[in-house]
Amino acid sequence: MSDIIQFDYKDHWKEKEITLQRTNSAHESLGFTIAGGIDLPFMNHHFTSIIVTNITGNGLAYRNKQLKLYDIILRVNNFDFTNIKHQKAVDILRASGHKIQLLIRRLAPLYSEEIELMHNGKLNIYINGGIGNEYFTNDHGIFITDISKHQTNKQLDIGDRLLQISSTSNTYDLRFVTLEYAKKYIQLACIESQTIKLYVGHARLTERTVLHQEQYDPFGSNDESSVNNTDPNAGINQKIAEELKLKQATIRDAHEERIRRQQSRMDQIARINSGRTGGALRHSQTRENNMYFIIILSIISGITALSYNLPKFCPNATWYENSTIFPNGSTNDYKAFGLFINTNNTIYINSQSDGKVIMWLRGAVTPTNTIFSYLVNAFSIFITETGIIYADQGNDHQVMKAVINSSNETVVMNTTAACTGLFIDTNNVLYCSMYSSNRVIANSLNNISSTVNTVAGNGYQDSNSMTLSGPHGIFVDDNFRLYVADCNNNRIQRFDSGSLNGTTIVKNGTSTTVSLDQPTGIVLDADGNLFIADRGGNRIVRFEYNGTLLCIIGCTVNTILKYPETMSFDSNGNIYVTGRENKGIQKFALATNSCNTPSITTILQSSTVPTNIQTTITNQSYHSTEIMQSSLFVTTIHVTAPTLLFIAPTCSNQTYTGIHCNISATPCDLSNLCQNNATCQNINTTYRCNCLLGFNGTECQFDQRPCQPNRCWNNGTCNKLTNETFNCTCASNWAGIYCERMINYCENVSCENEGVCRPLLGDYRCECLDENYSGRHCEISSESILVHKIVSKLFAVIAILAIAVVIACVIIMDILKYCFNIDPVRNYKSKSVQKKKRQRPVIIRHIYKNARSIV
Repeated sequence: MSDIIQFDYKDHWKEKEITLQRTNSAHESLGFTIAGGIDLPFMNHHFTSIIVTNITGNGLAYRNKQLKLYDIILRVNNFDFTNIKHQKAVDILRASGHKIQLLIRRLAPLYSEEIELMHNGKLNIYINGGIGNEYFTNDHGIFITDISKHQTNKQLDIGDRLLQISSTSNTYDLRFVTLEYAKKYIQLACIESQTIKLYVGHARLTERTVLHQEQYDPFGSNDESSVNNTDPNAGINQKIAEELKLKQATIRDAHEERIRRQQSRMDQIARINSGRTGGALRHSQTRENNMYFIIILSIISGITALSYNLPKFCPNATWYENSTIFPNGSTNDYKAFGLFINTNNTIYINSQSDGKVIMWLRGAVTPTNTIFSYLVNAFSIFITETGIIYADQGNDHQVMKAVINSSNETVVMNTTAACTGLFIDTNNVLYCSMYSSNRVIANSLNNISSTVNTVAGNGYQDSNSMTLSGPHGIFVDDNFRLYVADCNNNRIQRFDSGSLNGTTIVKNGTSTTVSLDQPTGIVLDADGNLFIADRGGNRIVRFEYNGTLLCIIGCTVNTILKYPETMSFDSNGNIYVTGRENKGIQKFALATNSCNTPSITTILQSSTVPTNIQTTITNQSYHSTEIMQSSLFVTTIHVTAPTLLFIAPTCSNQTYTGIHCNISATPCDLSNLCQNNATCQNINTTYRCNCLLGFNGTECQFDQRPCQPNRCWNNGTCNKLTNETFNCTCASNWAGIYCERMINYCENVSCENEGVCRPLLGDYRCECLDENYSGRHCEISSESILVHKIVSKLFAVIAILAIAVVIACVIIMDILKYCFNIDPVRNYKSKSVQKKKRQRPVIIRHIYKNARSIV
């Protein structure tokens, strides 16, 4: 848990003000549904916030496009929603008037990424959290708490938040779920397809998250007002720089110096190239920003994981001279030049015979996949730790990039000749050695549009320190020193960081017994020793850092190898070699790799030669006495090794091992390689798993049976229909294809008096919104309601009777007057007329005082 607590998830959440405007009336529906409240928690009694659970199509919220699914409402106008009952929240929203101001809290991680994973039935990650089981304080997310060593994808990190998982057929939301349902959704996605996509929110900033942030958002959580800037530097602002300073303090000092050396080298090379053309180097603001961006990316990534193997060998390590042909004694003429083996022992070659990159997963005897549509005269390949494949497109003078299981192929570098060597260093800089142009160029993959720089050679064919002649294989160590197999000059050149002046590491005359003849392939081991594929000499040589040059393969018989081109190590230290005249790939197994040098004493004496060889092993030492016949003498050799050290003899039959060569060394006998009760079959030096019905994969690791364990959820029973189809017989109260959905008994139930129906497991409940109602369907009214109803009815009856009497009187009087000529009010009207006649008229006269005469 300590790995999680150190992370800060505040940047995963953001608060936002949203305005909704009713246009028709103050009672217009807002067009969204809410759940939660302190009296009606959402999904679990721990979650009492008011949350948006549905947005109605073409409703007000849908047209406004600001409110999102699973937004948490904190305030409506001036009403606090953080501690409120459900019905009160509903009433406030309904009576909120024409203009509604919402303050919401939204899950929107700043650094997010979509990751594609292949699995064998499990993701090999450990998760915790969820609603009701908060792993991080005040955060109900599902978090990765640990990653198994079997999960090799480097994009996942401990502390990542799982947001969504998708199979080829369905998508499952993991944002607001319990831990139990998160596990079920992940299991279901893995059942549906072998390749799944995880959408995760990273707990910390990495190189990948800078490149991916805000590029993919399946939930539409990005603000419309946010700036959409295609400049990759836009995300590196002052706020992020301060955050990086805090989060990466433990790795900055050591790594920053390495980045400075790389920047210095790139700047110096750029100045040299500019000087050749007579022009002055102009550093624009864009270039400065790009370099700053590269520095920041490198700092935050820490020590980058390597995609290639750097095995550690002892000085006396040896390899078997007799090779095996991969794959499985193949006679296919791949015409492979480029070769790459990653840390998972996945083998890649670029086959000139069919113009594709061919891939074999570890242990596979047939190609697992082919990449690229067609490569013409491709010479070299390189694969990154994330599985991105870079290949030379020889005839088009380009370097192409592709991803497995994707049809997208993009150009990442334009060259002037075919690349006979490709390499990508830990700063994500791509190097290309051009045989016919006599130079090595480089370009940062973090900024593909930047200028391609020459890092070795000047284009002229010569043998001085500034020139190359037919450069072939290249390698860059962790100090950014570039090693070049200078083929036609029969030497290995090293170019220190920032320098175009090379140093000759190996050349003819370095050793009195071994000389170089057109070196082509070059790799380093963990100690910095050079391994060189010597094409003209048909051998593999090793140059140790102490200056010793040794031949290790093809030393006595130079027909074992036929014009070797490239070589690569697997994780076990075995050497794989491609050659111009090889139909397959030659594999040379590591024979011995003991770093303990035994003491050897040779005694010359005359003796009779016995016929037996005696071998004894004790707990203290290994003592071997071997007597060899000679015409004049017998040599006795005593070998004493450290305690418990045992060096097995070399057996003539490589399928056996042990002191007496009686122990089978075939893959099936050494290890239980096949899973799910499959039968292992040995085929030469490899194996094949014969899977039971319903299983497939190299090791029968993929379960394709229709009725797998836990196929049907919630105690459902799986029924196999055919070899590919099934159905689930669900337990009571559950339904769905996998019995994943609880039956909603509210679908056919109507609650009275505006009650709300709540589905339960096997039942339902009507929530009465007014305390004056009760009963199964809120149909029972309280006594006060009954009294109010009776009084209301009495008033209504009296009013109706009064109105009826008045109307009846008017009708009766009209009937008497017009039908029977009887006017009940005639006398009253005549008296009223006479009274008006007797009234004397009133005369008003105006008298003016002091009236003046007008003349």
